[in-house]
Amino acid sequence: MSRPTWVIFYSIFIILIGGCGILDKLADTQPEKSVSILENINLETNTDFDTDEDDDSKVIDITKDTLSEAKLDSINNRLKSLFGDTLIMGEGNKVDMKATIGKSIKMSEYRIKWTKTFGWIGVCFGLLFVIGGVLMLTKNKLTIPFILTILSTSMAVGLFKYFIFKADTESGQLVNMGGKFDVLWSIALDVILLIVFMVVDKSYFGEEKYKEDFG
Repeated sequence: MSRPTWVIFYSIFIILIGGCGILDKLADTQPEKSVSILENINLETNTDFDTDEDDDSKVIDITKDTLSEAKLDSINNRLKSLFGDTLIMGEGNKVDMKATIGKSIKMSEYRIKWTKTFGWIGVCFGLLFVIGGVLMLTKNKLTIPFILTILSTSMAVGLFKYFIFKADTESGQLVNMGGKFDVLWSIALDVILLIVFMVVDKSYFGEEKYKEDFG
């Protein structure tokens, strides 16, 4: 039986996902570098604000003297949706952007520890995805249980990771938002891959024989 087109595309796709995942998660195994980058961003932000100009240049003035109450509420709501609890108000109802940005990109020790842990887990899953793609191309009878297992387990780990990071109350809002998007995107991708794999015709891998042996 010739190899179906979907097998070729699916296997190449998960191999690429696995390879990119390995590179991405290897960076997570060294969260100290990310912290260093964030600290440099914060330092540059502080330098940009630290001028000889009046201190008012370091804040966003949203006083009611210059804006209508409706516009003021709109600006406040937009800033709060972006920065959350890390939004710092200065004197006179002014947003202190220098302090707000510094607080919003902070990574807690809790997040650093778990980022490193999930980084190594992610590297392992990346390798498993690559192996799964190779198994598909070699028409191995273990392909079906292997793919179903890694996708299901990957989703479970993703959900666990989501709740672990959700418990992080010390990191900045921007850091938390970025981490949440990364986790949800990973889970959604696993769900799509799992659904596709379950609905396609897997007779190429001897699905009937697999059911007889393992069913």
